[in-house]
Amino acid sequence: VGGLRLGHRDVAKVTKEGVTVLAFHPTTTQLLLAAGDKQGHVSLWKVDHERGAEEEEDFDGVLTFAPHGQYVSGMQWLTPGGEGGAGGTGGTGPSPHVLATCSYDGTLRLLDVQAESVSFRLAPGPSEDIEISAMDVMQGGSTVLLG
Repeated sequence: VGGLRLGHRDVAKVTKEGVTVLAFHPTTTQLLLAAGDKQGHVSLWKVDHERGAEEEEDFDGVLTFAPHGQYVSGMQWLTPGGEGGAGGTGGTGPSPHVLATCSYDGTLRLLDVQAESVSFRLAPGPSEDIEISAMDVMQGGSTVLLG
């Protein structure tokens, strides 16, 4: 443990506000982290991002979206096979490029990172009627449990 070091390139401001939930993409080819915050932002950080010549100098591999109006309370990548699980690291479903997120604003959204579509609303509800504080995806991805 004494030999571990944290370099400047290994650090990024991933969300605008305090992080509430994290989910690492299950791929073995690259390190991709999704993070949600207290204000409804969802960020994707390609941790191993290498800056290209045509990219802005300030770009650090982090893309941020605002799919929710309140605290992001759950997050899970939809992946083929396997079991769903708390913490969002081993979900199930048909598309490993889709991130399911839920929020205290009463919505469940799917973010398709491959198609670059931000999200669509799956659960109705004004925030005063429904506050979603937890989620899980059942095997096969056709059922989402919200609490």
